[in-house]
Amino acid sequence: MFSDEANQLGLFSTQVTDLDCNSKHNDPTTSVAAGAEMKASGSLSRHHNLIISVLSERQQTNMEIAAKTHLTQNQVTRRMTELERRGIAKRGRIVTCPYLQRQAGTWRIV
Repeated sequence: MFSDEANQLGLFSTQVTDLDCNSKHNDPTTSVAAGAEMKASGSLSRHHNLIISVLSERQQTNMEIAAKTHLTQNQVTRRMTELERRGIAKRGRIVTCPYLQRQAGTWRIV
């Protein structure tokens, strides 16, 4: 994590510390193991908190979030689903994504 991002995380009241991974009962054992490792290492919480920090600025698309957090679009998509299920984030309006140059949904903090 970048030092500026670490300092900014303390500015926001919504922080995630212990969310379960999004693995399902029918996922391959490798996926379940990878999810457990993400949680045990603290990476899962770091991803969630980076995203929350970026979304506190304004509604943004997955690609915008990925660019600002240095996560992949796939990582952002997975984390957004987790945050949505826990009532932390909500789908926003449809906009033209500046990275994709096409319509995309945004996310916002609840």
